[in-house]
Amino acid sequence: MIDGFFSRPSIGQVLFTKIQSQPKILKQVIAQCQLQRTQAILVTHSHYDHALDIAELGKQLPNSKIIGSNSSLNIARGGHVAEQQLLPVQPFKPMLFGQFKITAIPSQHTPPTAVNNDLGEEITQPLQLPARFSAFKEGHSFDYLIEHSGQRILVKASTDAIPDQLKNLKVDILFLGIAQLSRQSEGFQQNYLDQTLKPKVVMPIHWDNFFKPIDQPLEFLPYLADHTEQSLNILIQAAEQQHTRLVLLSQPVSYPLDPALQSDR
Repeated sequence: MIDGFFSRPSIGQVLFTKIQSQPKILKQVIAQCQLQRTQAILVTHSHYDHALDIAELGKQLPNSKIIGSNSSLNIARGGHVAEQQLLPVQPFKPMLFGQFKITAIPSQHTPPTAVNNDLGEEITQPLQLPARFSAFKEGHSFDYLIEHSGQRILVKASTDAIPDQLKNLKVDILFLGIAQLSRQSEGFQQNYLDQTLKPKVVMPIHWDNFFKPIDQPLEFLPYLADHTEQSLNILIQAAEQQHTRLVLLSQPVSYPLDPALQSDR
């Protein structure tokens, strides 16, 4: 599992109250998506929209490991997750979970905005919920390379990259964060997509309105938060130029990866 964010508090709750996991929602998602088999929860960074639920997930999935920065692990510790479930991320050191090989790759978060101008700041003590969204400091960002049955999948949750970090990395499928892409300069957009768009298939992520409940159809973020349609069009044009197939998942459902690789571009 990548990140832990199913509770999805509303924008009003995020701005004006303390937020916390919703155990009933997590229990439903675990049952519906058969997540009892989860062996690892890979945390890309520690903002609430990636890590709000990792402590509750750790408790409901006691056989899973939570892998992330010390900030991410302090969110889990705040929820009294057993210490033996917590694994500090070790960049470039492969981890094996069943038939999956996982490698964490240091990354950079999307350029800061007025509401997430905390890049590089850490959560230094166990974070107990409920808490204000601003308590979820970024705590460093990571991409995850997942290798399974001859396929190589890269999950890149944030819209930025360390220069040349992915230069020699070849993957079949790329889950690519596009949050705030359209609000960056053309130079930034070009550089970001040149560094990341080398797969057979690209699936945009971090584009939907995460203030809406997870059981509702996915929709774009409000314009004041992001210009998602424009970001998606930028990605579509770049994918066409590089002959990469783009797949947009419009519902939070499982998706077979083999057909995506085998289909015509």
